[in-house]
Amino acid sequence: MLHKLLWTCGIAVAVYATVGAVQKRLSRNITGIEARHRVRLTASWVGISVFIVATAMIWAAGIRDFGIFLGIIGAGLALSLQETLVCIAGWLVFIVRRPYDIGDRIEIDGKIGDVIGVSVFQTTMLEVGNWVKADQSTGRMLIIPNSMLIRHAVYSYAKGFPFVWDEISVVVTFESDWQGAEELMLEKAEVEADKIEPQVKRQIRRMQDRYAIHYEHLTPTVYTRIADNGVDLALRYLCPVRERRAITHRLSRNILQAFAGHPRIDFAYPTTRIFRNNEEGKPGIGGPQRASDRG
Repeated sequence: MLHKLLWTCGIAVAVYATVGAVQKRLSRNITGIEARHRVRLTASWVGISVFIVATAMIWAAGIRDFGIFLGIIGAGLALSLQETLVCIAGWLVFIVRRPYDIGDRIEIDGKIGDVIGVSVFQTTMLEVGNWVKADQSTGRMLIIPNSMLIRHAVYSYAKGFPFVWDEISVVVTFESDWQGAEELMLEKAEVEADKIEPQVKRQIRRMQDRYAIHYEHLTPTVYTRIADNGVDLALRYLCPVRERRAITHRLSRNILQAFAGHPRIDFAYPTTRIFRNNEEGKPGIGGPQRASDRG
């Protein structure tokens, strides 16, 4: 038994070292992010397959009735302790894959919180959101079983890239200088973007070493849309995970002040308007003729 354990450990170390060396060597000669990612995945799966086949050959020898007995016992335990075993499996996923760490903000099964502790059976978080607007704490402690790591998707706010995209949408009247409003919004957002630009670029480079990810446009952008009651201007920008509400507050105040000082920008809101086509319409669709046309 001891020599089989030693052989298993030796094979694990050898496979791990070989896979790491192969990944490092091949990645040097590949410039594409997706190609490097595929090479890393392929090398990892080949290494895992070799390890499974090698250890199976070592442990298969000599197993007869005792192996069948262990199989029956294992099946019984799996049925009676299903939830407990899934929690342990979730904890092993956490140990091996590290989908999040202590202090990270995550969402799982619609529950959002900051991770403050992880045990074998459960993950403890400080709840975020719920009745509190924006991404701020409610003060409640949220405890979820680790089985949820197996059964649900885990959304990480901070793993690898501790920034999120946020949006502020305002509607100005059709008569407003909406292009000037767009420029003012971009100007205020770029002030905030300049503060975090070095951090963002550094985190992007780190993510590309591990994931096949492309982030080419990181600067603020304003998207224009025609709404029912005016021109909808949606400002999209990056912000640190834990500063989303503070940055939204600063941007909103700055945009309000900028619009208030502009003589040709007014906010739009639902109103009722009577339009007389024969007085206000265009000449080609029944409106009054221009003075130049009459002459």
